Amino acid sequence: MTRKSPAHTPHLFDIFIMQELQDTFPKEFEKTSSHYVRQSDDMQISFSYYYFLMSAKHKVNISEVFDTADKDHSGILSESEIQDLSRRIQKETIKPTDFEVLKKQLITCCRTLSSEVNSTMNHPPITRDLVLNCKPVADRIHKASTDPKYKYQVMGQQDIHYKFLTNNATNASHQFKDVLTHPKKFICINDGIDHTESTSKEVKAKLGKFYHDMFPHPSTFELPKNKSNGILYRDKLWEWQAYQEKLRFYRYCVIGTLVVLIFKFLFRKITWNNGCCTDTRR
Repeated sequence: MTRKSPAHTPHLFDIFIMQELQDTFPKEFEKTSSHYVRQSDDMQISFSYYYFLMSAKHKVNISEVFDTADKDHSGILSESEIQDLSRRIQKETIKPTDFEVLKKQLITCCRTLSSEVNSTMNHPPITRDLVLNCKPVADRIHKASTDPKYKYQVMGQQDIHYKFLTNNATNASHQFKDVLTHPKKFICINDGIDHTESTSKEVKAKLGKFYHDMFPHPSTFELPKNKSNGILYRDKLWEWQAYQEKLRFYRYCVIGTLVVLIFKFLFRKITWNNGCCTDTRR
């Protein structure tokens, strides 16, 4: 079976689906997390997530399946109602052997689970509780579920632009023109440029013009045109943040000290004024 992984596109993950995926395969994820470097048997995140998303099925309510098959609402499945249940499990035209297998499983469970049923009865009562507690039949009902649990849409290469840039400026111009004239949902511009070559400057200039043509209006989080971000690496950002925290701490210390000194000064002044104005004569 040929499978594909959604590469060169943004990936959005639902945290609840991701949690369900990890709960379904706890050992595999634990093994993946224990690897210091990537291994061939790791849970590749995008592949695992999207194929789990497409393969997850709704859990079948066995009581509802029983009620649907129990057309006369008697609480006990007749011969014809067991045939209807078999058709719902098979999801297709059933063979006589399929019906016989299901009937045999139900009767076996009935004799095993109910002490009131003896082995001489050809057709013991098939009740709701019996179907709920008959593991072979319950497993077949769950397995027969084909309703997808999550909505998804499979998209092909026709929805993705994947362009690999080299030092060939002419080829780069054709690639950028194709992207602009044939817009698609996802665009991936892969940098395969040899930046040590002089020809890279022309390709990068064309790349800059392409981005301006593609996105003529800057986003709200971009810096003004004549300004640049002086911090380009994560470690430098952390150092700058730690420095700012120290400055903030010292600033609060100075402000706190000034407030204390001001209160002490005002308290002394009030005390002195009260002392000067008090009549100590008797």
